[in-house]
Amino acid sequence: MLELPTRLEGATLPPALRDLPEAPTRVFVHGELPRGPAVAIVGTRYPTEPARRYARELAAELCRQGVAVVSGGAEGIDTAAHEGALLGGGSTVVVAPSSFDKPYPEENAELFKRVVAEGGAYLSPYEHG
Repeated sequence: MLELPTRLEGATLPPALRDLPEAPTRVFVHGELPRGPAVAIVGTRYPTEPARRYARELAAELCRQGVAVVSGGAEGIDTAAHEGALLGGGSTVVVAPSSFDKPYPEENAELFKRVVAEGGAYLSPYEHG
């Protein structure tokens, strides 16, 4: 059975979201958001292989230094960033346009499950479906 996400709203929203000019009213989280420093790594869905490798290696090294990685869930650089974070033994956060039970892209469903299982988080504006 799918574990229910944690609902964050108002004062429980992370400061990085709460302080946005157009802050979301609520988000849903599967897993654990990082408590320390974090950096976003995002990019094209169609990177060159050197760019994909660089994103993976950068994310791994950042995680080894205690910095969490935040990225979307798209194929390409986003996927490489999450893979690298996991390789580096660190925390990573998927900022997704869909609920955990209906991941997008579907091809990354197993990666998203792994992110949560290994101590990261899946953050979405949608609770279910």
